[in-house]
Amino acid sequence: MPVYIRENGSPEEHAIYVWDHFISQSLAENVFVVAHSYGGLAFVELMIQREIEVKNKVTAVALTDSVHNVWHQEADKIVREWMRENCCNWVSSSEPLDTSVESMLPDCPRVSAGMQSLFLK
Repeated sequence: MPVYIRENGSPEEHAIYVWDHFISQSLAENVFVVAHSYGGLAFVELMIQREIEVKNKVTAVALTDSVHNVWHQEADKIVREWMRENCCNWVSSSEPLDTSVESMLPDCPRVSAGMQSLFLK
């Protein structure tokens, strides 16, 4: 039987919970985030909900095959600009590692992860 953990009912709620209860209270000044797949969407929601705090503490974000969408998630222009400058999304691709990969949604740079799938077989 699933157990509901208060303030952790979804990945987005979990990201905000971890931020509020751990990361924001830490003495760390230069936080680096790694988020895979839906974790990218959860990070964008965190960014929307805690914009000033995240911008003051997070130095860079490495996304891997992120499924976020800053337009559907209604991120404002300032959040989109911050993402463009501080995030990079490594995506599955047959191109060599770090080769720029075109995107229809230019919210943050997309580069090749250097492999067709980020899942180990």
